[in-house]
Amino acid sequence: DRTGISCVISDLPAPDDLSPDCATEVFRIFQEILTNIARHSRATQVRISLTRGDGCVKWVVADNGCGISPDALKDPDSLGLLGMAERAEVLGGSVDIRGMPDAGTRVTLTIPDSVA
Repeated sequence: DRTGISCVISDLPAPDDLSPDCATEVFRIFQEILTNIARHSRATQVRISLTRGDGCVKWVVADNGCGISPDALKDPDSLGLLGMAERAEVLGGSVDIRGMPDAGTRVTLTIPDSVA
């Protein structure tokens, strides 16, 4: 409500079996993703989905904003982006961030099902 960005959440198969430590790391990654969208993207909509299969849990957050630039992705001062990658790595997973100019940014968090 505060940002005016609508949020569309797919029917998520709730990962209710996450360990408390894993849940905290995932929460912090999502917190950073949504903060970045609110601060930088100029988006009007965010879509969130979750899939489970092939031995992993995958969350996708996609916005319709300006799209993160390649330079921003490489910026060593982007501590939020670095923090997301480090948190995912602790879980044995990864964060993939793709920006499309004037078409938004897509962030995919993937962690092994064995950790979740």
